[in-house]
Formats: sequence, structure tokens, C-alpha cells
Amino acid sequence: MIVSLMFVSLLMVMMGALIMVVRNKLFQSQTYQNQTAALYLAELAVSDAMVELGQDPSWTAGFTNKTVSGVDGAYSIEFASGGTSDPNMSVNNFDGQSSDTHLGQRTLQPGQCLLVATAEVGRARRTVEAVVDMGGGYLATDAPAVVDGRIVMEGKVTVGGVSSLRSSDDLQVNLHSNLADSDVDLVVIDDSDVRISGTVSIVSANPASVSIGGYSPEGGAPLVGSPEKNFPPIDILGTVTSKSGAASLPAATPPDLGINPSAGVPTAAYLDQTLLTHSGGPEYYSSGSLTVGDLKLESASLYVNGNLTVNGAIEGSGAVWVTGTTEFRGSSKITSSTPDRVALYSQGNVKLEGFAGGNLMQQYAASGPNSAKIGEAWTNIELALDDMKAKAATITTPEEMGAGNGFDQSGGITTPPGRSKIGAGAGQGFDPVDPGAGYAGSLTFRDPGRSFGGYHKMGEQGPQWLLARDDTPGRNFLIRRMFELYKLNYGGLDGSDTELYALAQANAGRLEFGGIDAINDHSRIERLPLIKGHLNTFNFDHAGSSYFQGQIYTKGYMESDNDVTIIGSVVTDIEAGARAAADPHDSILDPGDVIFRNGSRLLYVQDFFYARPLVDADGTPGVRVLAWYSR
Repeated sequence: MIVSLMFVSLLMVMMGALIMVVRNKLFQSQTYQNQTAALYLAELAVSDAMVELGQDPSWTAGFTNKTVSGVDGAYSIEFASGGTSDPNMSVNNFDGQSSDTHLGQRTLQPGQCLLVATAEVGRARRTVEAVVDMGGGYLATDAPAVVDGRIVMEGKVTVGGVSSLRSSDDLQVNLHSNLADSDVDLVVIDDSDVRISGTVSIVSANPASVSIGGYSPEGGAPLVGSPEKNFPPIDILGTVTSKSGAASLPAATPPDLGINPSAGVPTAAYLDQTLLTHSGGPEYYSSGSLTVGDLKLESASLYVNGNLTVNGAIEGSGAVWVTGTTEFRGSSKITSSTPDRVALYSQGNVKLEGFAGGNLMQQYAASGPNSAKIGEAWTNIELALDDMKAKAATITTPEEMGAGNGFDQSGGITTPPGRSKIGAGAGQGFDPVDPGAGYAGSLTFRDPGRSFGGYHKMGEQGPQWLLARDDTPGRNFLIRRMFELYKLNYGGLDGSDTELYALAQANAGRLEFGGIDAINDHSRIERLPLIKGHLNTFNFDHAGSSYFQGQIYTKGYMESDNDVTIIGSVVTDIEAGARAAADPHDSILDPGDVIFRNGSRLLYVQDFFYARPLVDADGTPGVRVLAWYSR
């Protein structure tokens, strides 16, 4: 009996223990399930917030216990007003005014957003942090130039903005200086021939700090006493040093000029190219100062421990880091609607000097054999481009495009009639007067009206004529420039593989050889913004303009001279004490200063720096995650 009771008691104890184990296991299983569900829900909150930011980069409404149909639990995201040290608060620094987070002061770059998402399922609570970028990896700015020094503009300078390179809108954009001095003439603008689509803002409260003569900016009077625009410090020296183990630079090679149906490519005018590919690096390091011809990046980065001199262009897609000074010329290409762009970070001064190719062509038109004909042709082609812009603005349906219509319509652009289509044959554009004299002879413009054929022919035969001029860097740049005109506006590729390639590139957001004619002939009206973007950035007042596309960041000063077009923005962000000896009244450029001279253009592109939809029309990601972790 006693044994039986003991057995029953033991059995009950064992059953109780088993029940406890099962209950604990069930509790642990449920807890794990809830924790996992909470983690997924917090990640969903981040994705939800990215959608909101893609639609409105200034979004700070957040979520409070938001639920999802059919899913247990809720998630929340709460934004701080300005910076914060609270680890549970999100911070949106899209405008560069809220860079402080719980990680420290100035830890969030402009154009970035710290998302702190918390989700609760049952008793489980999970938090996910993510830093998302709304500007494609660039310092986000709402201005084409944000500088820590003086702003000087001299000689036919243009400042404007567009929302994207596929649009033809005209944004009002401001130049901004962080100088707070009470001195005068901190911003000096030559009012003789300047255009600013917005206005000028400066931290200084002194109205005399801005000197613009009789010019009235389109955006209104200068804004004195404006808030400072700050950027997190970028450690250029440390970054370059940390990349000393990266790949060495490949040898320079002659450039690939692409398909050329004309009678010979003027290869003598081209520079050797240093091509940095993603597969070969994607990071490359130079242990000392570097001099190259053209520098092209294909999703790659270059780190130079010294000075960088580029006798031609910096182009492509990637980043260039330089511990010394940077000097380059700019690209001769006119396919400026390409999505490619470069970020340049220079510890020292940056000098971007073009060739003044337009002025050089006018000089050729003013003297020499048959100079009057050259001047007439140059003027007529300029007018033809104006017609092309007007035509682009009127096309609203695919039926207005197609072979024989749109840009391809002879006499159908505007009056007077007699305009030839793109890529027209001999007699409708530039031709040698005496074929027996070859391209060393003069050129004439035979079409009685303005001619797109001339626009094309100038690019085909103009370089050959220029080869007979004195061999100078400016002449060679203009040859490259004209050849780019020729390639872009070439016609007559109907049904060829080259035309199919041009259409494929157009789908990727690029204008390539024969691209305008291909888009027109196939009535690809959805790609018409590419043509508009090209026409918007190419101006015959600056027909010899060289291009840089992206962002220039320097801790020194920046100088732009001679028909240079910067598509993107300029930032000077100097270190403490760098302007201690600066004199705002001398002619010496000091750290933080910028000067634009002699036909310089600054075209701000909004979607380089701020949020786009999650995937843009050309497949380019918009808001993207830079860092992500759970806690």
C-alpha cells in the first residue's frame, strides 16, 4: 500500500514536471514566434517608411501602432524634431539641418534618414535601425553651390536647375554662402551678362555682403541672414590612406570611338583614356600624383595620394578621392542626359578649365578663307537647334513621331521650309566647296533654310576641316565636340543592329550613336524626355562647352573657367581655421571660395541628390538602404 502511494506520488510529480516542461516549451516557442514576427514587422515598417520617403523626402509623420490586415502586432516610427540623442527616435536629414543622432553629433549626412522602427507582437518587442539614402550617395543639397567662402561670378555665367535630366522644367535654385562675416562684397556678381533662376542666400546679416549691381535675380532679392547649411565632415585623407591596398591603375589606351560610317575618324584629336572598370577593381589606388588624358569610371572608385591632373575629362559613374589638388578639362560629349555621374572629393583646390571652343569657332568664322560662310553655317545650325527645342515642346502623341514625322520631317519643324531631316545627304549641310581640295578647303552651307542635316553634317565634316587649322588643345577639343554632334544626330540606320542598340541604350536612359533618329523613327514618345534633356543642357551659346556631371566637393577653393558646364552641384566644406588669413577684398582665392568665369554654367539636377521613387523609370534605384541592423 505504502509502495503504491509512493509510486502514485512519484508519477504525479513526474507528470507535473512534464506539464511544466511542456508549458515552458510552448511559452518559449510562442515567445520565439512572437520575436520573429516582431522582427519581420519592424522590417516591414522600414520598407513602409522608404515608400513614404520616396514620395516625399521631407516626410516625418511616422507611424503609431500601425497594423497590417491578417497579421498580429503593430509597428511604430517616431521622428525627432531636429537632432536627437534618443536611441528610439528617427531623424530625417534630407535638408541638411538635422545631422545629430543617438550615434553622435553630425553623424547623419544630408540626404540621409535614420529610421528607428519598433514592432510589438504579444509580449515580444523588436527594434530595427536603418540608414537610408535619398540622393544616390551624394551630399544632398537643395542648391547648385553651397560654399564656406565667397562666391564670385564674372562674364556670362548661367545658374539654373531642373528636376531631372529627362525634364525640361526650370527650377528656381539659390546659390548659398555660409559666411557670417559682417564684411561687404562676400558675394560679387558681374551684372553685365548673368542669369540666376533663383537668388543668392548668405548667413551674413549685412545687406552689403551681396553685391549684384543692377541685376535682379529671378528668384527675388538676395536672402541675407539665412540659416547655415552644414555637412558632416568627410575624411578624405583617411579614406585615401585606407585604400592603399587597392588595385593599381591599368595602362592608358586609345579611346573606343564607336561606329563611324564617315570617311575617317579624327583620332589625332583624341586623348588616351584610363578606363577603370568595376570588374578590374572596383577600387584603384595611386601612391603619388597622377596625370592622365581622359579618365572614365565604370562603377569604380579612384584614390589618389597626391595631385590629380586630367588633361581631358572625368566621366562615367563612380567616385574620385584626391588628397591634393585636382585639375581637369571636362568632357566633349553632349549626351548629358545619361544617368552616369561622378563624385569628386578633393582635399585641395579644384580647377575646372574648359577650352572656350565656341569662342574658337567664332574666331575661325571671323578670319581665314571663306570665313563668312563658316559664320553663316554656324549661325544657321544654332537656329536649327532652337527649332529642334521648339519641336520637342510640341510633340504630345506617338503619332506626331515616326519616320518622316517629328524631328525627321523635312520642312516640318517650323517655317521657313527647306529644312532637311537629321543625317541628310550631301548638299544639305556642310560640304567641301571643292571636293578636289579635300577637307582642307572651306565649308559652305548650301541649304537655303536651317538644316538638321547641317547639324549632323557639321559634326561629320567640320572636324576634317578643323584638322587643317593650327594644332592646339582648343582645336582638338572642338573636333571631339563636333564628332559627338555627328554621332548623336546621325540618321539612316533604319533596321540595323546599330539602331537596335541605340533603342536599347535609350531604354537604359542613355543617348548613343543615332539615338535621336532611332527614338523618333520608332515613335518612342516615352523616351522623348531624353531628347529634351539633351536639348536642355546643350546650348549653342556654349557650343564648345565642356561638361562635368556629378558633384564636386573640396576643402579648398573651386575655380571654373572657359565654357565649362557643371551638371550637378558644388560644395566647399573647409576645416576649422582654414580662412584665418582670408581677405575678402583681395583677388586671391581662399579656402571655401568659388569663382565662375567666362561662360561657365551651373545646372543643378534635383534627383541627383533627393529622393526618387524606389525604382526610377530608367531602372535607377531611388531611396536605398546604406546600413541595417536589429536590436
